[in-house]
Amino acid sequence: MGKVVVINHIPLDGVMRGPRRRDEDTRGEFAHGGWAASHNPATRLEWLNSTLVDGDVPATVAELKQASSSNLVIMGSGELIAALMAADLIDEYLLVIHSLVLGTGRRLFLRPDAHLCC
Repeated sequence: MGKVVVINHIPLDGVMRGPRRRDEDTRGEFAHGGWAASHNPATRLEWLNSTLVDGDVPATVAELKQASSSNLVIMGSGELIAALMAADLIDEYLLVIHSLVLGTGRRLFLRPDAHLCC
């Protein structure tokens, strides 16, 4: 069985979606902007060994993890990371931490009393 590994760049305070253009990504009433990609199940993947996941993503990732002998790697994608964290599917985090603090924004690791906004 493979591992699910998250590779991500974050500042010291763990903010993943920080201040950018206000209209860049307003999912979940996020006021600062960020990045978003459209979800299209008809998307054709060009990368070797890629799997397009649609529907119940944590369940599909759990199946892929069980069936794989190599690691499943996630680079970025806070929404996917949050869903897999909630399902306790992430085995390893490789974080490149930058020495700056953004102060506000969506964080990679939420406080226990926080709620997912997006």
